[in-house]
Amino acid sequence: MTSQPWDGEAGPEETAVSLRDSQAMLAELAEALRVVAPMLEQTSRLGVGAFAWHGIDTDLELASLVYDSALEELSAVRGPGGPTHRTVVFAASDASVQLSHSGDGVVGQLVPPTGGSVSLVTAGGEVATAELDELGCFSLPRPPDEAVRLRWRTAAGSFVTEWIRL
Repeated sequence: MTSQPWDGEAGPEETAVSLRDSQAMLAELAEALRVVAPMLEQTSRLGVGAFAWHGIDTDLELASLVYDSALEELSAVRGPGGPTHRTVVFAASDASVQLSHSGDGVVGQLVPPTGGSVSLVTAGGEVATAELDELGCFSLPRPPDEAVRLRWRTAAGSFVTEWIRL
């Protein structure tokens, strides 16, 4: 059985070697932590976002994408550039929502019209909310340049769209 410097049985030479080994190991560990430190904040933020949305879809009905004007316009466009205006439609069992997106923001309408609210959501959480008017219309600010989804709540129920990049 070898003795360890902390058990009082090691000689001075063994203690010095063991301390050098420990210091070298601590230096390597410190360097490893310096390398990963910048990633820790981003990893933590993504983890919190993922956990916050864990199970959220269990109490919401998923509204699927049924129309996207960008798909039609891409087949007609031959050069660079592309559409500056986009319309998408999501449908659920009892409601649908039509969105029009331009550089300024998003406007939409819930059909059938009803009162309630609609939220623009990213992986990090809700970024904007708007009330539905008597025609089911709403307006939201320009979405961030990442995947988003809409979540709306009415007296008839709660719905969430698929993820999409607008």
